[in-house]
Amino acid sequence: MKKISGYLLAILLASSFFLIFIQKNLLNFINCIFMISIILFVIFGFQFIREGGFFNFAIYSHKKFMKVFRKKSLKDADEDEVTLDRYKSYHKNIKWNDTKYIFISSILGILLSFLLSIKYMI
Repeated sequence: MKKISGYLLAILLASSFFLIFIQKNLLNFINCIFMISIILFVIFGFQFIREGGFFNFAIYSHKKFMKVFRKKSLKDADEDEVTLDRYKSYHKNIKWNDTKYIFISSILGILLSFLLSIKYMI
C-alpha cells in the first residue's frame, strides 16, 4: 500500500509541476492527472500483460518461423531447437519490480480524475 500511495503521490506532484507551464486552474490540474495516469496505464498495463506470459507463444512462434524462413527448411532449423519451455524459462526472469504497483496507481489516478471532474461539473 505504501508503494501505491507513493506512486499516486508522484502522479499528483507531476501534475502540479505541469501547472507551472499552463494556466493554473482545477480543470487543467484534472486533465494533467488524467493524461499522466492514462500514459502510465497503457505502458504498464502492456508490461503487466507481457509479464503474465500472454505473448510468449506468439513471440516464440514468430522467432521459430523466422529461423525456418532463413534456413529454408524445417530439418535444418530443428538441429538447434529451442523449445517453448526453454523460451518461457528465459523470459520469466525478465520482470520489473513495481509494474503492478504503478499499474494500480495509474488506475487510481484515472479514477481520481473522473471523481474530480464530476465534482468540478457540479
